[in-house]
Amino acid sequence: MITRVKAFGTVLALLMGLVSFGTAFAQSSAPALTAADQALGADNSVMVSSVTAAQDGWLVVHESQADGTIVLPGIIGKTQVKAGETKNVMIKLDKTITTPAKLWPMLHIDAGQIGTYEFPGADTPVTVNGQIVMQPISVTTAAAAKDSLVAKDQTLNDNSVMVDDVMASVDGWVVVHESNADGTILLPGIIGKTQVKAGETKNLMIKLDKQVANGAKLWPMLHIDAGQIGVYEFPGADTPVTVNGQIVMQPIIASTTAQAVATPAAYPTAAAAPATMAEDSLTAGDQTIKNDTVVVGMVVATVDGWVVVHESNADGTIVLPGIIGKTQVKAGMTHNVEIKLDKQVANGAKLWPMLHIDAGQIGTYEFPGADTPVTVNG
Repeated sequence: MITRVKAFGTVLALLMGLVSFGTAFAQSSAPALTAADQALGADNSVMVSSVTAAQDGWLVVHESQADGTIVLPGIIGKTQVKAGETKNVMIKLDKTITTPAKLWPMLHIDAGQIGTYEFPGADTPVTVNGQIVMQPISVTTAAAAKDSLVAKDQTLNDNSVMVDDVMASVDGWVVVHESNADGTILLPGIIGKTQVKAGETKNLMIKLDKQVANGAKLWPMLHIDAGQIGVYEFPGADTPVTVNGQIVMQPIIASTTAQAVATPAAYPTAAAAPATMAEDSLTAGDQTIKNDTVVVGMVVATVDGWVVVHESNADGTIVLPGIIGKTQVKAGMTHNVEIKLDKQVANGAKLWPMLHIDAGQIGTYEFPGADTPVTVNG
């Protein structure tokens, strides 16, 4: 016991002695770290709600001793952070921990070989007023989410069915079954499938293997992936998922009738959209922003254009122009469009993804200007 205490004291002295570099800049930038007690992420990660760093550095996670004190170094996860404020930082753990567990997210500098974590070494903890910037948290095992599937009646785009939300407790499949003549589900009758990971997936697209009649009744259904992983086996090992004895599925009515396009007046004549194409649309759900990036689940554009992200006023109305991110999209359907934001936004911020045309100088975003928003039915 005495040897162990001496060892701990030595490492702690090393910690406190090496932080002078971090202390030099801590005074002006007020480095800080906020993390709450939480359930361990499905990907074995913990989340730091907010970190403020005076220079580029690292967020690391330390384990605890049996008595709850920090293990040094005892680092079981780390990720880089940029100078300034970063929200909702996810740190993947390098090992499986026994929960409940006490963990210590901590802010370190990146000083020696930039981009290589060196501690013990140059990448010492950051301190403010002599206190290390860290926050003990209690981590529990995530409660198993109940398997579920949400889908609505819809017009098929690109001969694909969209499932709005899937919650899967294990990796599996979302498949689309046809109906019998009386509207009951046809088994197996599978005309489309795609893989899903454990956890929640939004705006999932399932490409159909055949054309269906207008008004067809279809049955999106959740299956497990059990036998040969990555190979769909049903009838066989990849059976439907059930909750309380009920199969996780949702009947929908699929329309295949193409809708005429309401061409915005701002479209140049040469870019007028063919009337037989599906109308312009954009689908995005509420989400946790990772790497300052917004994901739009699906965009249908009749001409090449832009998907941009607008900010909100204090009352929640859109700011025009107020654009804080943009990316180009091609005519047609595009899934999972990622828009990198030019600035960090506050937690809970209301943002407005919007489809614009690309009209003036092609490839250069001009709004206010030629690249006006796309409208449908006004």
